[in-house]
Formats: sequence, C-alpha cells, structure tokens
Amino acid sequence: MSQLGKVAGHAFISYVREDSRRADQLQRILEAAGIPVWRDTADLWPGQDWRANIRRAITNDALVFLACFSQLSLSRSRSYQNEELLLAIEQLRLRPPDDPWLIPVRFDESDIPDRDLGGGRTLASIQRADLFGDKFGEGAARLVAAVLRILGRDSGTTAIMGEPARSRRVTDPDMLRSSRALFQGQVIDRYTKAIEQLGSEMLDVRIGGIYALERVAQVSAKDHPAVMETLAAFIREHSHDQWPPPGDVGREQERRTRSDVQAALTVLGRRDTKRDTRSVDLTGADLTGAHLRSAQLTGMDLTGTDLRDADLRHADLTGTSLVNADLRYADLRYAKLAGAFFLRRDPPQENRLFFRDWDPVIRRLQGAQLDGASWPEHAGIPVGWKLDTSGGRLEWRADDPRRPRFPFQDDDR
Repeated sequence: MSQLGKVAGHAFISYVREDSRRADQLQRILEAAGIPVWRDTADLWPGQDWRANIRRAITNDALVFLACFSQLSLSRSRSYQNEELLLAIEQLRLRPPDDPWLIPVRFDESDIPDRDLGGGRTLASIQRADLFGDKFGEGAARLVAAVLRILGRDSGTTAIMGEPARSRRVTDPDMLRSSRALFQGQVIDRYTKAIEQLGSEMLDVRIGGIYALERVAQVSAKDHPAVMETLAAFIREHSHDQWPPPGDVGREQERRTRSDVQAALTVLGRRDTKRDTRSVDLTGADLTGAHLRSAQLTGMDLTGTDLRDADLRHADLTGTSLVNADLRYADLRYAKLAGAFFLRRDPPQENRLFFRDWDPVIRRLQGAQLDGASWPEHAGIPVGWKLDTSGGRLEWRADDPRRPRFPFQDDDR
C-alpha cells in the first residue's frame, strides 16, 4: 500500500495524558498508513498559544477527530480533553448528519460518554473503534479503513494505489483488506526487529526486545504462540549463564537470575493464557532465585527446572508439570499447586497407587515455604506440614519447631 499524497489536513487525536502510551501506538498505526496526525506533544512549540492552536487544529484543519476514552480518562472530573470535545461537538453539529467526522475510540472496556450531539444523537450512538483485547487488530484495521475513506473523500485522493478518488472507486472491503494487510505488515516488522534486539550484546537492548515482543503478542493473537515460544527458548538457552558474570578472582558472588531472563519470565508470567495453543516449554531451565510472584504458570512444562529459592508466592501452577523440578527453599505460600503434576503417572487420582514415589518429590521440596499452598489430595505431605482437609491447603504443624528458611523478607503474603 502506498502512502497518502499531500493532504491538507490531519487526524486529530484527543486523549488524556494518562493514555499517552496508547495514543502513541495509535499515532504509529495511522502514520504507517500515511495518515497525517496532529498531537499536542509534537505540533505545539514553546511560545505558541496552545489553546488557540488546538482550536485551529480542530475547527479548521481536522479531517477526522478521534476521541479516545478509557477508564482513566473517564475517572477524571477535569481535563483539557473535555474542552477539545466541546469544540469537536460544535463542529460536528455544523456538518450533515451522514457526514462521518468524529470517531470514538476505546482503549479498554469503558463506556463512551453519553454526550448530546443534537438532532437526537449522542456520542455513545456513534459507531466506535475498540483498540484493546483480542480484537485489537480488527479494530485497528477498521479504524484505519474508516479514516482513509474520510481522507480520500475530503482530499480527492485515496490511500490505495495513490489514485485520485474520482478515477477509482474504492469500496469498504477494499480498504479493510488493505488495512489488515498493513497492520499485519507492521506486526511482522516489529517482530523481526525485536528478534534482532534479542541477539544484541547490550543488556538494555535485549530487554527492550523482550518487551517489544510482549507488545506484539498483545496486539496480535495470531502471533501470541510464536512470541511465547521465542521467549521460552531464550530463557532455556540463557538461564544457565553465570550471573552476575565472574568478578574478581577468589570473590564468590551469589547466583541469581539474569536480568533479561527475568524480564522474559515476567512477560510469560503475565501473558494472556487464553491465547496459548501449546504448553510453554521451560524444561531444564535454571530459574534459581527467580521472581515469579503471582505469575500465571498455568499449563507450563517445568520438568527438571531448577526453582531453588524462587519466589512463587500466589503463583498459579494449575496443570503445570513439576516432574523432577527442584523446589528446595522456594517460597510457595498461597501458590496453586493442587492441579500441578509432580509425577509422570498422573492424573492425581492414581497417585495413591504409587505413594512411595512421592519420597523424591518431598525431598525436592525441602525447606520450601508452603503456607496456604493448595496441595494434591492424595499426595505425600512434606515434612513439618499438614493438610487442612477442609480447604485442601498446607499449614505448618505447631508441634514441629523447625521452620524453613525464608529468602524473601518483604512480607508474609
């Protein structure tokens, strides 16, 4: 798709500062389609009358007005966005009812304000674009198509093939298909650049690539499995590297998780598990001392993984394979372990037939903090702990004075 020709006008993005990052993302999507964008952060200069310039940008030059809403914007009683909306509504009332110009955009599951637009119309009655969740890609494509249609009508050009609108009739499906192709091209480009960053020798560049991959997974459900697989492979490959690197001769340093590996673990731990199409494979990884508090480890394969001293408080390990995983001195308080697989002969109801097989499992839990952790019903109980049969959770036996050591000192929960 070629870019728009010279267009006298722009798309005006109205938002609150709390949504700046999402407005940045919207701007990149529009500009990649050749759509001129007006933003207060880029188009106002020191010494200019910002109020007069914003009024001019809305009333004289805006070919489309994008009113962006979120729970953050709606929670504010006062904002400059309210002033922008008043100006936009004034302009909309001067236009024919069937002349699209103002488009509501949602950044999350929030309500569009029910503002009166005149003629029996309200802001909430205008078809919106949703840029969040599983339908982000579809919403972005439809928004780009709508804006291109408006700009093509007002400027006498189309964004497709660079032809004048009068010489080529562009239907909505044409623009929608082209917008989808553009969006997918952007995703592929971002994914490729992020992979290149992962191979950098600079730590901060690698971490930037990891979070860039997370953004790809968030906006494209189709690419979510590939991103998770890439991050898992990165962890398996680099988790065994000594960290911190070797220092002075004779000076012993405590082993901890590498910063970029920890970043990748954080992304995996907060992924949208509904988009998983296969198990995340972290078999054999060295995650000693990793911070995985409240992490979504559901369905992961942690077979043979070293999790000694790891912070797994409140982590969800439902359906996770922990066969031969080393959990010594890990903090598993309030973790969901009831649905985890510790033996190869699961499902859990078969564990009663092989109760002796729990001995090595129990040894691999030596010193682990297990207060409040849910536990398989027919499993062996770690030494010093007892199972509250009413809730299925472990608690420390009061008659055993020994307590596991506790590497995390911030709080108990």
